[in-house]
Amino acid sequence: MTRIEQWAAFVRGLAALTAITAITGAATIEALRIGPAAAGLLYLLPVLWVSARAGLAAGLASAGFAAFCYNFFLLEPRYTLRIHGLGDVAAFAVLTIVAIVTSRLASGLRAREMEAQERAEASAAEAEFAALLAKAHRHDTLDAMALAFLAERYGDAQLIRGDDLAAKRTALAPLDAAAAAWALHNDGPSGHASEVMPSADFRFVPLAPGGEDVLALAAGAHPRPRDGEVARAFARLWVQARDRLTAEAERRAREEADQRDAVRRALLAALGHDFRTPLTVLKSGLAELDGDAPARLGLEVDRIIRLSEDLIATARIESGQPVRLDPVDLVDIVAAATPRTAGVTLRTELPDDLPLVRADAVMLTHVLGNLIHNALRHARAEVVIAARAAGEAVELAVCDDGSGIDPAVAATIFDRFISGGDREGGLGLGLAIARDLATAMGASLSAADAPGGGACFTVRLAIFPARGLPT
Repeated sequence: MTRIEQWAAFVRGLAALTAITAITGAATIEALRIGPAAAGLLYLLPVLWVSARAGLAAGLASAGFAAFCYNFFLLEPRYTLRIHGLGDVAAFAVLTIVAIVTSRLASGLRAREMEAQERAEASAAEAEFAALLAKAHRHDTLDAMALAFLAERYGDAQLIRGDDLAAKRTALAPLDAAAAAWALHNDGPSGHASEVMPSADFRFVPLAPGGEDVLALAAGAHPRPRDGEVARAFARLWVQARDRLTAEAERRAREEADQRDAVRRALLAALGHDFRTPLTVLKSGLAELDGDAPARLGLEVDRIIRLSEDLIATARIESGQPVRLDPVDLVDIVAAATPRTAGVTLRTELPDDLPLVRADAVMLTHVLGNLIHNALRHARAEVVIAARAAGEAVELAVCDDGSGIDPAVAATIFDRFISGGDREGGLGLGLAIARDLATAMGASLSAADAPGGGACFTVRLAIFPARGLPT
């Protein structure tokens, strides 16, 4: 009990004793003589009142004083404490029992009332705290607002970082620092009014399980039973607000990335489409000219046309357009993808009974064209295009007799802008685009060193029709 509550109980006890004295006086005055029985009943009123309002001690004192007055002033022979029968004992017992029962009932009611009031106050404080945190749009603003709110409630509130605690960069006393470290490492409250190091000057609450921050709240002068639960609720709301800001930041980042991807896809598609028409006209004009120079320029035009077609195919995949898989003859695909060569022999090894494969003809032509173009840039004298049936799939391989795959780029050879020693200064997009197109068709693309030296890229395609694959 606080000092004010103690004084209030003392005053109520005096009031009860005064009431008992007044009842005794009224019972002894001849003109107002009400008799011992009626006076005994009247004694119950102050005993009940003081037991309910001031507690058990004041109730028992009032019951004892009432029993004394009843026996000494009202029972014959008066002004003695002689007990003549069980009735006198019963009167004292009744007063005592009334004091005990009433004080217990009143204490229980007061405890429930205080608990309900504390719950209501805690709920109101949590709602106010949550509403305040909902206004924050940045993590630093959120932390400042939360600390200001808690400091107003507790007098002092600090956010202790795990790194500062480990490096001893806090202003905490050694005992408080130890309690904060315990709370951080054990994901539980510690410090003042807790089971762990209760003599500390602060109550420590970890913000989140496994987190790096711990909340330090100053110890109150009169801690209440629900203070620890309320502090944990504040920490939980704080963490939820942090998670909300993190989720919003990630959502905005995804939206911005999606917007950038949409712009990039649109740009790729536009460039590929707009480049193809003038390049086709340029190629036709070069074909009408005589000499070696137009022929060499025609090869470069073919290269740019292939790049524009790759851009269109990439934009088609990234836009999410469905890929239609049809029966495709690899002999036709190889013929369409084989370019004109100079200085390097291009040899094909295709069996006559090669089955049809399940693919998109345009995409597969781009895949094979990129693989052949890559092989021609690295080959010394020969490039071999071979195919064979392997179970329910066909393996189409493009092999060169160059220096093989550079171990430095072997793990990232299909990544974009990774160039494996391009002799012509390529951008490193051909193999990445080929891999993406193959994946879109449900095929796989792998790279390995050729048995006789050089590199070998293999596309594995399902035979048409293949069991268990969707149409």
